[in-house]
Amino acid sequence: MKITLIECTQCGAPIQIDESKDFVVCKYCGSSYNLTEIKKDEKEKSNSPCIENTQIRKEELKKICNFLDRGEQIQAIKLFRTITGADLKTAKDTIENLKQYNAYK
Repeated sequence: MKITLIECTQCGAPIQIDESKDFVVCKYCGSSYNLTEIKKDEKEKSNSPCIENTQIRKEELKKICNFLDRGEQIQAIKLFRTITGADLKTAKDTIENLKQYNAYK
C-alpha cells in the first residue's frame, strides 16, 4: 500500500492519505478533502515533478519516522530525498513539517 502526503490548504499540516479511502479530514484543523478529486488531479499531474504528489510506501515512511524518533533529522532528510528525488530545501521543509505537527506519530 502506498501513502500519499499532501499539505492541508488551511493550516499547512501534512496529511497522510490512505488510497483505499475516498475522504480525509485534517487532524489539526478539521478541514475535509474529497480524495476522489485529489486522485483525479494526481493522475492529471503524474508527469509533473511536483513533490506534493510524490507517493511513498508505508515501509519507507516508517523508516523516515524512525529516524525522526531517534532525533536523526538529517538522516530522515537524506532518505526522503533518495525516495522522492526532492531537492534539499523541499526535503528539509517536508521533514520539518512532519516534526512540527507530529504527523509522523
